[in-house]
Amino acid sequence: MLRRGSEDPAEPLTPESLLSAEAFDSQIVVNVDGCPSLCCTVSGDRNNTPLQSRVGCMQSSSHQIVLGSRSPRRLDLLASIVGRDCIAVCAPTDAREQGFADCHDRDSISHRLSDVVDAKRRTVIAQIEASREHDLASQTSALVVADTIVVVRAGESELLVLGQPDADQWKSNVRQWMQRHLSGQVHEVWTRYAVVTATACSSRTVTTCVEMEPLTEQMIDWYLATGESVGKAGGYAIQGHASAFIRRFDGSITNVIGLPVYELAGTMRELGVPGIWHHDC
Repeated sequence: MLRRGSEDPAEPLTPESLLSAEAFDSQIVVNVDGCPSLCCTVSGDRNNTPLQSRVGCMQSSSHQIVLGSRSPRRLDLLASIVGRDCIAVCAPTDAREQGFADCHDRDSISHRLSDVVDAKRRTVIAQIEASREHDLASQTSALVVADTIVVVRAGESELLVLGQPDADQWKSNVRQWMQRHLSGQVHEVWTRYAVVTATACSSRTVTTCVEMEPLTEQMIDWYLATGESVGKAGGYAIQGHASAFIRRFDGSITNVIGLPVYELAGTMRELGVPGIWHHDC
């Protein structure tokens, strides 16, 4: 359990302010029939025959793990356990995602997040299948996709999801989020990831509780001036300037950054993905 800056180290940080006594942490492992794997096509092949397509997103034949994300932070985190040379980035070409505007409780948010990650997985597999440069079956051992959201209170009985701030109005978005939902409060950061191999798919949602200190307008102005909020779930980066605002956290800090490395490494080991801790392909 990770904590930082607690005035009372013996006092656990709990997400009670988010209407729950337990952090949501679930894992689902299914076979290729329930979760299309790398040996399945996504274009109507009902026989689950081995996919002999080619991977256009790859840069060399040495890559074994495809990261289906455009986030440089996720790339760095994945590289910390498998090595950068073992990763090929193949981000979803369609950046549109289902929103969370109609999700105001834990169940609906969880289901929507699962749908978002599932859509990313299917999109990247389709891109891999459509490419014609490298043999997927011989060059790829796993696909990793993920999505991160910030969950805050929106009232006595409702939750609100903060994704990435609007590109054109990010300053006003983040200022409002910090004033209403983050300053002096506990919030949760959820990352759901999926690891897909030739025979199985394992998906998991990991939650970290974070508490920010009360923020003054001067502090918010200072943070907005850094420009760090752009492209960040919840409008802040715990690994950057926003670390000065974090009173304490409970759970995985890499989960807040965008990919829970400890849990991901465990899942990859369980699925037999080669290269963990070796940094060679």
